[in-house]
Amino acid sequence: VRTPSRYGHLPIADTHVSWSIAIPNSQDVLKGNLTTDGNGEFEIYVQTDLMDNIAAAMLIQVEHVSGIIDHTYECDGVPCTERTIFIHPLTFDNQVEFSDVSVVVIPGTVTI
Repeated sequence: VRTPSRYGHLPIADTHVSWSIAIPNSQDVLKGNLTTDGNGEFEIYVQTDLMDNIAAAMLIQVEHVSGIIDHTYECDGVPCTERTIFIHPLTFDNQVEFSDVSVVVIPGTVTI
């Protein structure tokens, strides 16, 4: 989770990340929660015997509140708070990026 490149591509730490996987042909759901580290990154590890060589959809959601600021996000330039990716057993290279486009209003006067 980072700011867009036009704002320096800065990392956003302590963003709440939740994920879930609905297991195909089953009523089982795997899920968990974590937070981004100081580099705005997170890693999701899933160890299960429920996915027996089948692909599944993983829903990833983000949320962050700093004081009174409720952060807003974009995914590929479109407003979003979640992304769905398809994962396969023994695949470790899925990457998802959320851009934090929150706006902070700073009242005051600028004198030049």
